[in-house]
Amino acid sequence: MPLRILLVDDHKMTTDFYKEVLSQNLSDSLEINCCNSLEQAYYFLFNQKSNLFLDYLILDLSMPSFEVKKIYSGEDLALLVRKHFPLIKLIIITGYSDVLRIGAILENINPEGFIAKSDIGHDDFISAFKKIANNEIYRSPSILRFTKSKQEDNIYFDKLNTQIIHLINNGIKTKNLPQYLLLSINAIHKRKAKIKMLLGIESGNDEDLIRTVKENIQNINF
Repeated sequence: MPLRILLVDDHKMTTDFYKEVLSQNLSDSLEINCCNSLEQAYYFLFNQKSNLFLDYLILDLSMPSFEVKKIYSGEDLALLVRKHFPLIKLIIITGYSDVLRIGAILENINPEGFIAKSDIGHDDFISAFKKIANNEIYRSPSILRFTKSKQEDNIYFDKLNTQIIHLINNGIKTKNLPQYLLLSINAIHKRKAKIKMLLGIESGNDEDLIRTVKENIQNINF
């Protein structure tokens, strides 16, 4: 039985490229289908004859939405695949460079393959596919760097920074924080600035800071 692969990207040139590379470099018998919209991909996947024995889904995240089914990105489609077709191996291609977004995809979808577009080349793509076919989990170099960066950001929330966050969450003004901490007001301002930088907060008040921490930092309990 051939390997059945579904390629999903809103640019036909991209799916044509993937198809050509896979066809020319894999010794397996292949059956490759291409969808160039989330709508096409949805109906392909949820047509029982189409999705029968589908082995791989190679999916771009950034695509025009299919609002009828509330599928607003490739990420939404990937979540449906995880729920309804858990045996399909997911290979996600992304141009995103947002550490928090990449972290959320790893946590919520955890694809077998996660590849940054900047890392895609002929040989790299085939090498990644073969590793995934061999039941390995593959993360391209840029994804690994983003993951390391995310881990380092979480590590930065040491005891003092955590205390600052808790005090602000409890309504203590920044100017009064030295009364509760063995830190000068200048040191506190520097730590707050570092926290905001790590979280991508360019401007905003303490409420914005606390909200963003609650949304993105897992090792702080309120």
